[in-house]
Amino acid sequence: MGSLSILSALMILAAASVSAQAPDPADGGLDASADAGDAGDAGEGGDAAPRADDELLPAIVELPAEPLDLVVGVAGSEPFVIVGDGRLRGISIETWEKVASELNIRYEYRPYPNALSLVNAVARGDVDVGVGPLSITSERASRVSFTQPHFSGSLSIAARPAERGIFGHLSPLFRRAFLTGLAILLLVLTFVGVLFWLAERRANPEHFPPSPLSGIGNGVWLAVVTMTTVGYGDRSPMTPLGRVIAGVWMLIALLTTSSLTAFLATALTLSTLDHAAIDTIEDLEGKRVAVPRGTAAVPFVRRHGGRVVEADSVQDAMRLANEGEVAATVFDTPVLAYELTQHPDLALVLSQHSYEDVGYGFAVAIGSEFEELIDMKLLKLRESAGMDVIRTGWLGP
Repeated sequence: MGSLSILSALMILAAASVSAQAPDPADGGLDASADAGDAGDAGEGGDAAPRADDELLPAIVELPAEPLDLVVGVAGSEPFVIVGDGRLRGISIETWEKVASELNIRYEYRPYPNALSLVNAVARGDVDVGVGPLSITSERASRVSFTQPHFSGSLSIAARPAERGIFGHLSPLFRRAFLTGLAILLLVLTFVGVLFWLAERRANPEHFPPSPLSGIGNGVWLAVVTMTTVGYGDRSPMTPLGRVIAGVWMLIALLTTSSLTAFLATALTLSTLDHAAIDTIEDLEGKRVAVPRGTAAVPFVRRHGGRVVEADSVQDAMRLANEGEVAATVFDTPVLAYELTQHPDLALVLSQHSYEDVGYGFAVAIGSEFEELIDMKLLKLRESAGMDVIRTGWLGP
């Protein structure tokens, strides 16, 4: 009986011990998971491991940009701004429309009579962008901001051709360069004539007399006929040295004659071409010069002593020059060249000289938010040769 009691007591103690070590499924399971998770986090540096429902990737959604509504002022001459068929065309217009399309800009055009009035409108805030062949100058840049240039131009002179008679066509023969070359040629001929006389005067006195005047004269005559390949044969070298001199001179004369012939042909050809009566800026001094109102050409003409006659447009300025009411007109070279091509009835000649290289840009208000956007598109258009394509399309290669 006593042994049975002791055995029962031991079994009860063992059951209690096992029960104390095993966790309650209702409590200990969650606690163990948490403890294990904490231990794992501690192994990773103590930070809580992200839960699956917390791992949200940033959503990338491309929303269409709201179109910008701008008022675009336009001014300028052909081929940069062309009005016809109820729409605008031209180099500046085509460039702007490509930029606006890239930037998702909606716009309406507002015309202005000239570049000055357009720049003033941009400065006042009447328009958002000024489009046209607007010369980028320091005076204008003090009132508005300019984008990257979309075209590079310069100023030139157009005037009626100079009236020249027969002496005018022969004028290239009396220029310093030609007279200097002729003098050098005569000196060379004289030198070769002396060499012939020194080599031949003893062995060939019949052709080259001992007298210096007649002997050297005959030597010069031989040098001339040898150079021109005429070779009359009335004078010829007899000695070996004289023949060596003649052979060397033949080779030199061949090159000299070719160069001289080419120079004379070029000079006489150029003399037949029309040249403007007012051809350089020095010719503007004291002359009446028609210039489109409000353009960069106005101060240019005044700086060089010209008497400015302001015209409403480049067409009016060229008409005044064509009719002889002014001595010349000064304006952007590509515009003058385009007008002369489009109107062959104009009896004007474009000077070969150009002055004051300048870029044409779009104008925006100082501090405008659009300037950088437009600049980037203009730079990309230039880098992709898009500007060259536009220029070639209007002006040719």
